[in-house]
Amino acid sequence: QYLRTIIFPDSVEELEDYSLYLCNNIEILIGHGIKRMGYEMTWSEILILDTPAVESIGELAFQYIGRELYLPELREAGDYLFYCAQNLKGVNFPKLEAVSYKMFSDCYVLRTVKLDSVESVDADGFASCYQLKNIYMPELKHLINVHDPDEGTFYRCFNLTEVNFPFVEEISEKCFNYCLYLEKADFPSAVQIEDLAFNHCIRLNEIKFPKLEEIKFRGLYYTALTDVELPSLVTIGKDAFCNSTISSLYAPNLESIESTAFSSYNEMYSE
Repeated sequence: QYLRTIIFPDSVEELEDYSLYLCNNIEILIGHGIKRMGYEMTWSEILILDTPAVESIGELAFQYIGRELYLPELREAGDYLFYCAQNLKGVNFPKLEAVSYKMFSDCYVLRTVKLDSVESVDADGFASCYQLKNIYMPELKHLINVHDPDEGTFYRCFNLTEVNFPFVEEISEKCFNYCLYLEKADFPSAVQIEDLAFNHCIRLNEIKFPKLEEIKFRGLYYTALTDVELPSLVTIGKDAFCNSTISSLYAPNLESIESTAFSSYNEMYSE
């Protein structure tokens, strides 16, 4: 229980599941040969993690309390890996392929993420990252919900003002739920907005969705949109623009509008 620093020789390539489980006070972990860290490896609060060769880290492998983290070879990361890492301000994982379920959820001061190779983000991946401002994921293709979202991928990311993901075709359920300061959204390849995707994005006033075909339930609920052009739009779901400030819509291919798509609940329930 008094062990604070561990330095592994380069010959050690794997730390198995629970391998340091009862070593709960480790602050510094160094291992230049380590390629894999297993599930719940330790419950220690790691301040310095020096494992430049690590390629895979399991779910809840450790608690990280450092401020910056660079893992040049990391390709696979388990669910909840940095959940509630409340000192973490920046990450750079150039080879990571996917952001797992709740991987960065509740990292309240996380501001910058540089993920050059990430192609997919699972549900709640960045939920409640209040300070998240700079997102670099140039290869992102899928905002998906392998797990059911509790809150949404970028739920309450209050510092986000603009998002641009050119290859994403489907914007997942609750994706930008309660991103109160989001003003611009540019998705040139998106064809579908799922339920509650931009729910309560109350400052959202500019969108670019040239290929968008369908907006589902409350997809753009309670926004600041006014003049909207959606040249490929076919279907508008229930409450899609409800409680928004929309004044005009250009949608030459529109075929279907479900109930209360443009309604204001203040008006609907007023005497």
